[in-house]
Amino acid sequence: MKREYVFETSQTRNRRRKFAILSFLFFIFFFATLSFLYLMIQPQILNEQSAAAYTDHSPDLIAIFTGDRKRLDQAFELAKQHPLSPLLISGVYSKNTVNLLLSKVTNQEEQSYFDERLIELDYKARNTFENVLMTLMYIQENPHIRNILVVSSDYHLARIRFLFYALNYQNLDLDVQYHGVRSHQSTWQNWKLTFKELLKFYRSIPLVFLEDENRTSPRSYSSP
Repeated sequence: MKREYVFETSQTRNRRRKFAILSFLFFIFFFATLSFLYLMIQPQILNEQSAAAYTDHSPDLIAIFTGDRKRLDQAFELAKQHPLSPLLISGVYSKNTVNLLLSKVTNQEEQSYFDERLIELDYKARNTFENVLMTLMYIQENPHIRNILVVSSDYHLARIRFLFYALNYQNLDLDVQYHGVRSHQSTWQNWKLTFKELLKFYRSIPLVFLEDENRTSPRSYSSP
């Protein structure tokens, strides 16, 4: 009579599956928690790095990604410290002009600090992905630019850093520093914004690799 060997019972198999699922969920939770904490802590570090980087010289370009009034306010304050640095304001509403933007964020006396000839407006970018693309296009058209200061909201910087790295198809030799504008909202609202930004960050990873190269290459990109 032959012996039958049972290597795994259905109960053992179910336990193993539950353990695998729980382990996977724990890994996702652990990784998401670390990413969340990174997004919360990183802006302060980047602000300190950018302040140290431009103590004895000015950036070749200050790029402002619109989306929040406070970004423009802070960017123009930084521009006062570097009056010879050109400004690129990316993602501007079609009806805005340089004079109109200046009047919104500065008084008449402060407007004398700025040379309108050094302010460029980008009307094409509609999101962060395109903000970075259009900035890279501008840099390609002005090859002397190597040191860039990017200004955006604090919770926004991790995704911008990733996109600058991922979309630099021409391997431009750039030194990009970042300044995060504090959101000044309640703790709960900050956490909510950061969580949404974390989801957008994860979503941007496949977007970079799946997007058609003719569209994403800074040399050939044109916004419809």
